Amino acid sequence: MLLSAADRFVVITFWDDASLGLYVVALPLATAGLNVVPAAFNALLLPRLAQARDPAAQRRIMGETLRYVSLLLTAGTVTLFVLCPWLLPFLFGDAYAGAVGLCLVLLLACLPAALGHIIAQGLAGTGRDLKVQVSFDDAEVGVKQLLVAYAGLEREWESA
Repeated sequence: MLLSAADRFVVITFWDDASLGLYVVALPLATAGLNVVPAAFNALLLPRLAQARDPAAQRRIMGETLRYVSLLLTAGTVTLFVLCPWLLPFLFGDAYAGAVGLCLVLLLACLPAALGHIIAQGLAGTGRDLKVQVSFDDAEVGVKQLLVAYAGLEREWESA
């Protein structure tokens, strides 16, 4: 829970108001659909995993699900990545065009987090979630460090 809010802590604590405004504009566009897609796939995945008692069948179901969701999330991310320089100023105004770079970084950072969420939920449905949860949290730390590096706040992050 704490790691999922680490980016907001860093942004609120160390960034000025203008940078915070750019982040607030970039985040919703970068995460558009990332809550809906994993929730939809989990709704489809978990009942199928519960019905499959055989570990080989569970692996097959997880593999199929991850292939489809990876394709869908990657296609959506690439589409947003291409459209972002035009779409963000169109939606929020030219005053927020400076948020495009941050939005692009967030797009790249959110894709592995969404995939990790689906993997964690799927493995939790089979009773094997502890190791994945730990590595998912570690991946989130990597995402937050990427955001901090983008913002040029390496020294503040290390001293916090």
